[in-house]
Amino acid sequence: EALRPQLPDRSFEIIIVDDCLTTDLNHLSFQTVHCNCKVVRGEGKGPARARNLGASHSTGTYLVFLDDDSVVYPSYLARIVEQMERRPNDALGGPQRSIDRKSSFALASEWLTDRFVDAERLDSDRVGFTASNGFAMRRAAFQRSGGFSPNFPLAASEDREFCVRWIAAGFHIDVLQELAIQHHFPATLATFVEQQWRYGRGAFHFQLCVPADQGPRVRNIRFYLGVVFGPLRSHGLLRGVRVGMLAAVSQLIVW
Repeated sequence: EALRPQLPDRSFEIIIVDDCLTTDLNHLSFQTVHCNCKVVRGEGKGPARARNLGASHSTGTYLVFLDDDSVVYPSYLARIVEQMERRPNDALGGPQRSIDRKSSFALASEWLTDRFVDAERLDSDRVGFTASNGFAMRRAAFQRSGGFSPNFPLAASEDREFCVRWIAAGFHIDVLQELAIQHHFPATLATFVEQQWRYGRGAFHFQLCVPADQGPRVRNIRFYLGVVFGPLRSHGLLRGVRVGMLAAVSQLIVW
């Protein structure tokens, strides 16, 4: 639904990968003058395989990977194309912004995502990591990279591992403010804990699969102090304390 009102200057396709083996999403298919939306049955083996499957069914010049709990602005795809034509060897990402601005759990998830991307920043735009939600690149370059590793079955660290290989292959990653995405982050304690527990499992798997010199194992104390106390600047005292405490708890869960 978020992609229906897109206003690109060319035709585009939407490929929905139905990765739940007990659902039938074929009713979501549609076709207009500028857009063809089709549903592809997934294997039920996680987002890495699902994204690879979706990419294999694509025919366009560019790929944009989006999660099913995200909302993008009507000009989003047009901005992707404009920026990709300026940066032919780059992958693009955008900040993840919580749709729920009242839930401390959602704001903590947003803050943690920002913090981990900033920790991999190479210069003002260029980073060593960005989340796969809103990840855009040329389809040919994605195919040359080998796609997402099927060895990562969870929605955790599969994007991190891909970014390591992407950078090692000589490509770049840019995070641009104009490509921001609205995201339904966890809004309850249970979903927040489940998310962070999954991230911890993914991080452990990442450490087993990626050489030690291609990804930090334990970050310095300044990073963790920033994780805990940084929200005080962006959210004020009361909410900042809550978000900071949740960020601290998240790191204990991950570990």
